[in-house]
Amino acid sequence: HYAHEKVAVPILMYHSLLKEQKRARLYVVSPDLFEAGLRYLKERGYETIFVQDLIDYVYEGKPLPEFPVMITLDDGYYNNLVYVLPILERLDMKAVISVVGLYTDIFTDAPDPNPNYAHLTYAQIREMADSGHVEIQNHSYDMHSMDRRMGATRLPGESFEQYCAVLTEDTLKMQNLLIEKTGIRPKAYTYPLGQL
Repeated sequence: HYAHEKVAVPILMYHSLLKEQKRARLYVVSPDLFEAGLRYLKERGYETIFVQDLIDYVYEGKPLPEFPVMITLDDGYYNNLVYVLPILERLDMKAVISVVGLYTDIFTDAPDPNPNYAHLTYAQIREMADSGHVEIQNHSYDMHSMDRRMGATRLPGESFEQYCAVLTEDTLKMQNLLIEKTGIRPKAYTYPLGQL
């Protein structure tokens, strides 16, 4: 490790941006509230970073901004393209979007441009990454569910070897699809449901 000093990097997590107030939840905010939050950070000297920036700091000693912050959005909702990207471009800021492969496959096969529920297609993922304002990360292929496993957790009675095989297969499936369909090679894994 090249980093000699600890740097506090706050990470703000969102999922979806929706205009209708009645749809607001813990990780779902309106575009206006999202933009106001980013403006607040920017006015106070915070600079957004990608996961790659953090990796470069730790392993290569590349400097981080004085006040780094990471903005993340999980699941890869279509409204990230509709609302988030224009805000990032306007404010010249960055965000990390972690996408779920199964949802991406479904909406790539049957696109539905409804910002209330649709997910990004592979072409839209590439478009967002090409903007320079978005970094794409791996959020599993098909482990983003509240079934018995609860995301990527180990099942009761599942051997460590079995668990490793299931987690590896799912993670690599998503990793390989992103590489094949977008040319993007994620550097981080965002645990589904925050469970590990």
